Amino acid sequence: MSRINSMRAASTLAVLAMMLGIGAVSAQTASSLPGGASSLQERHGDWLVTCGVVPQGQAQGQGGGKACLLSQQQVDQSSNRRILSVELRPTDTGAAGTLILPFGLALARGVTIGVDDAAPGDPVPFGTCLPVGCIVRLPITGPLLDAMKKGTALRIKAVAAGGQDTDFSASLSGFSAALTRTAELSK
Repeated sequence: MSRINSMRAASTLAVLAMMLGIGAVSAQTASSLPGGASSLQERHGDWLVTCGVVPQGQAQGQGGGKACLLSQQQVDQSSNRRILSVELRPTDTGAAGTLILPFGLALARGVTIGVDDAAPGDPVPFGTCLPVGCIVRLPITGPLLDAMKKGTALRIKAVAAGGQDTDFSASLSGFSAALTRTAELSK
């Protein structure tokens, strides 16, 4: 596995562990993955589906289970620094998760999210910054979810601390299949 892929896998697992610690991912009562695996990763276009069996007692008082998410990360090749990470889990109404952006953004301004050339929605606030970057909680439902399933790029707009607009983009290639597969594996 290349150094960048190792970093991405470690980062995804670290954020998954963080999400487990704050209750953002609920453990299911079923605790097996296909073939009896304790973890798995699948690529669907530009999205990575990651699942792991959570040992009993490590999921906020629950009796173990599975934790699954779909993610996409972008790393600057020259510095090996993360530029963007989108990590989601299926919910009954769509998907929820986190967007991790680099330091140096005007946190009070939040971010706006849209698909392709459509107008972005209302600003979504930053929750906090951690050593991995600055975190935005993402509820993805209704029209945004439908647009992501059909679109080609998720457009994220932020403002740098100096006041200049800063745009990020995440490919939606494979998003719909990755969301469906993550939901299947989470059952």
